Amino acid sequence: MRRPLSDGRRRARAPAESGQALPGFVMVAPLLLAVALAFLGLAMALHVRVIVLDSAAEGARFGAHTDLDLARSRTSELIGAALPKEYGEQVKAAYRDVGGVSVVEVTVVSPIPFLGMVGPATMEVRAYAAVE
Repeated sequence: MRRPLSDGRRRARAPAESGQALPGFVMVAPLLLAVALAFLGLAMALHVRVIVLDSAAEGARFGAHTDLDLARSRTSELIGAALPKEYGEQVKAAYRDVGGVSVVEVTVVSPIPFLGMVGPATMEVRAYAAVE
């Protein structure tokens, strides 16, 4: 059987340290929350960029087999399926000559999400596909 520690062997705690965990947490928690929200914002912006870029590439490939109006509508449709509609409103498609090869260029201008799905800035994404 173990005997309880005597008063002389107990770890003494300074009275000034008593109750310091709560103020420490209150000072650190907002900083940790701000860092976590910054990472979430960055992840959301990268997610939107990948979806818009992939949709533009698919629209360009679709336009290379059909016409430019279908490329624009297909790109807007794909973006609208994954993101809010305003992300796919500014879509342009055109024929270009790149290095002697005729290509379809699809350009999408969409907002960059900053807080949730709203954002003050825009990004421009371009995708190309060779005309067959």
